Amino acid sequence: MINEQVRILVLDTKNQVMENISRYQGTVNSSVLRAAEIYRAAVIRNCPAVIVCHNHPSGDPTPSPEDIQVTEQLVEAGEGTRYRAGGSFGDWPPQVC
Repeated sequence: MINEQVRILVLDTKNQVMENISRYQGTVNSSVLRAAEIYRAAVIRNCPAVIVCHNHPSGDPTPSPEDIQVTEQLVEAGEGTRYRAGGSFGDWPPQVC
């Protein structure tokens, strides 16, 4: 059985992917995220943006209410800083802010 996995794409100033990081592996239907750990990947690499994405082991790509809530929390956490999050968590293709 495939577990839910969260990946962070760290982008440079030209929105080129500098690194593709596998950050979390959850259960068959959930994973735990902390905004600090998501943005730390960009801070360490001195990159201004991230795209956070994950799979849906069920095969249904429709964002869940939890996916939408996580997206809003990550965007809010990046506000007021020089970092930005792109896309809608659970939605593909992501839209860069």
